[in-house]
Amino acid sequence: MVNSFINKKSSINAEKWLLKSCIFAVLLLIFTPTSAQNAVLKRADRAYQDLAFPDAIRLYQKVLKKKFNKTAMIRLANCYRLTHNYKAAAAQYAKVVALNQIPPINYFNYAQALMNNGAYQEAEQWYQRYAKEKPGDPRGAKFAESCRNIEAFYQDSAWFQLQNYPYNSSEDDFGPAWFKNGIIFGSARGEGDIIGSRYQWNDQPFLDLYFAPVEPSGQPLGRPRLLNGKLNSRFHEAGCTVDEKNRLIYFTRNNYFHGKKGVDASGMINLKLFYAEVSVGGWKNLRGLPFNSDAYSVGHPAIDPAGEFLYFISDMPGGFGGTDIYRARRSGNSWSQPENLGPVINTPGNEMFPFIHRNGRLFFASDGLGGLGGLDIFQVSLPAKAITPPINLGSPINSAFDDFGLIKSSDQLYGFFSSNRPGGKGGDDLYHFSILQPGLKAVVIDQETQ
Repeated sequence: MVNSFINKKSSINAEKWLLKSCIFAVLLLIFTPTSAQNAVLKRADRAYQDLAFPDAIRLYQKVLKKKFNKTAMIRLANCYRLTHNYKAAAAQYAKVVALNQIPPINYFNYAQALMNNGAYQEAEQWYQRYAKEKPGDPRGAKFAESCRNIEAFYQDSAWFQLQNYPYNSSEDDFGPAWFKNGIIFGSARGEGDIIGSRYQWNDQPFLDLYFAPVEPSGQPLGRPRLLNGKLNSRFHEAGCTVDEKNRLIYFTRNNYFHGKKGVDASGMINLKLFYAEVSVGGWKNLRGLPFNSDAYSVGHPAIDPAGEFLYFISDMPGGFGGTDIYRARRSGNSWSQPENLGPVINTPGNEMFPFIHRNGRLFFASDGLGGLGGLDIFQVSLPAKAITPPINLGSPINSAFDDFGLIKSSDQLYGFFSSNRPGGKGGDDLYHFSILQPGLKAVVIDQETQ
């Protein structure tokens, strides 16, 4: 009887165990995929917030194969746009704009991606949609007008000769500045990177400053070399300017100084401006500018020919958009408070890479003033009392892609600029340009008079 009871009890316990095992297995089937998907989504969101867009793309693609997620769809489109995959961006934004109750900025981003792909007629419709949804943002109407008058941007194309800089790398090369008998520019070619660090935004090496000699005509004279001295660090350096006497260099660096990095409240390492004195064989007295801040970025410096005003960009509070152009006046070793150049130049978008020519003209890039698409290069006169409306330089300086960082020779016959247009060697490439017909008219598009 005891044995019978034991066997019966054992049988019952075995059945209970088997039942529990089956229930647990069913629960695993029900909940494990969902938990795994949520984990992947969390990883994707973290990568997106950390600006690790290649990783975010891979993870969001994985999430969207399993289920619908509106936020993931939008963020995937943003990732494609921010990594300059414009075909994939246009295809993904097409899915996003078909959804209900989405932020209107997606209409604008979709239109931008369509412009990048040369689909101007379709882009105009989405710019108009954005203008209707956000009437307080002038970018929608401006870009819709640009799409309607796109041929005007090509009227002087034959008078320019462009050459892809022969020493571009397979990575990013951009932001040239005149220095002695050559140019300094930022590059991710990684020649100074001993550790092999990669920037998670685009999976490229961190940017460093390089010098390349050029002929009096601006034609390349030799291979670039890494700037010696202590200007380059283990983080980003790019976007520089040198005064006309070649005594001071101003440059952009991540918030990193004396071996310490600074972060904002969210843990982000912003950009700061530094300057140093040019010395024999290197640089000395490296220091930061007084209007730097851990809380926001300042960068892309341009010193005027007199060495009096330093122009730069910032996303500091109180601006008109993403990044605005500011200037500060130097008096001895002191600097004035930064002055925003105002709404004629600055837009709800981004203004970047200023350059001041000897003739008093400011050249800069903007994605908020209309044009061929992405960042376009503009020029504007800077008289003492008034600022005239910026003028788009048109094709071939500008394209449907990002064009920026223009510098011009003193005689205005040649120069360099940066672009990520197709046909280059890397992401952003340097281009040399010659003007075959001086005194050309730039493109002015006015909504009322055209």
